[in-house]
Amino acid sequence: IWSLLYDQQWTWSQRQLTTTEETKIIAATFIPQKDKERLFTLERDSANTGGMIREWILQAGTWVASSEVAIPLDYLPNCFDFLPNLEYPSIVIGHDDGLQVLHLADATSPVFETSTQKEKIECISISENSNRIVTASGSSLSLWSISDKQTLRFLKTWPKQSANILSVDISNDGHRLITGGDDFIPKLWEVDRKRTRLNSSHANI
Repeated sequence: IWSLLYDQQWTWSQRQLTTTEETKIIAATFIPQKDKERLFTLERDSANTGGMIREWILQAGTWVASSEVAIPLDYLPNCFDFLPNLEYPSIVIGHDDGLQVLHLADATSPVFETSTQKEKIECISISENSNRIVTASGSSLSLWSISDKQTLRFLKTWPKQSANILSVDISNDGHRLITGGDDFIPKLWEVDRKRTRLNSSHANI
């Protein structure tokens, strides 16, 4: 964990994540929860046979793995993001066979919801003020919705782009996307919400 500090000049302060397990951390995020932030990591095991969602807590100045939230996954995860504005964490995980939503209202009995649409998800982003999720797979972009923060629904996949997509982000209102790919060109897109059409007239920034 790195902290950016200012005392006449900007400096970095590092704190180590402490665990006894050997896993590969492929993504991490802070999830705001009322008056605090919770830290979660997405991990793969050393044998590349499965994964884990893990929460970390700060104890005496050291981040240690929580004994309450360490949820195994029976697949290899690729990416994750969280559903905003909820009283409990809900995490959307992308993997080689689609999406899975993990609801953590009760850490001892997490609720999983799995998408019926099968596609490899390599990047994911969730809009903060709408119910839209955008995912990337190779050179394709897909749009999903999640109603009442519970029910996951696949909407459509747009035609393949000219390059593989390596990163994607969706605006808070769900109207715009930005992508980065292996063609070295960041691209800005507008979403026609009535037709769920991707407007590329503003493509290259």
